Amino acid sequence: MKRQLFSAVLLACLLAGGAAARNPKVIRLSDRPLSAWKSVMKEGDAAGEFSRDKKIIRLSGKFGYIRTPEEFSDYRLTVEWRWVGEPTNSGIFVHLTEDKIWPACYECQLMAGRAGDLINSGGTTSNERKANTAPKSHVISRTGPANERPAGEWNRAEILCEGDNMLVYINGELQNKLTGLSSTRGAVGLQSEGGGIEFRNVELRPLQYKE
Repeated sequence: MKRQLFSAVLLACLLAGGAAARNPKVIRLSDRPLSAWKSVMKEGDAAGEFSRDKKIIRLSGKFGYIRTPEEFSDYRLTVEWRWVGEPTNSGIFVHLTEDKIWPACYECQLMAGRAGDLINSGGTTSNERKANTAPKSHVISRTGPANERPAGEWNRAEILCEGDNMLVYINGELQNKLTGLSSTRGAVGLQSEGGGIEFRNVELRPLQYKE
């Protein structure tokens, strides 16, 4: 218990005041062409469902996702998203290690009204999942009230992954955390599920410290 508390406090301190101690190289994932991402769909052709306009990535809502070909660990990921039309469902995947429908990963939920929930997907686990007695034990609900913006306005998610710990901020507010992750490395993905959504400013900053 003390170790879990220490980990959470350490991560919070890193977010609040540790930036000056880092020497991060920003990886601007949303600058990449779609051909540089791997596409996975339940059915149909990804070419007709996933597109981009300059630095905005558009997903149609047909079930699937795009992900990075490489894996990452120990980083800060920022993602901006907005709904095209009616807000529906989507998510951000981290530590993705196996491609399938419902991939092996951790999902930062972007479902309208539930942004900030964390899903232990595809067999991954965490201390919070093990302690969760709810019927859907793989879903760890956000800790605060919904703070998403209306359809058409940009939202911002920030996900800090360090070791086997994770913190999630939505529009600047801490909404969730996981500790004791069973997977600490993997690809980053953007989900298409239910309706049109746009992503921009998808940036990954490795947690690299100066000597």
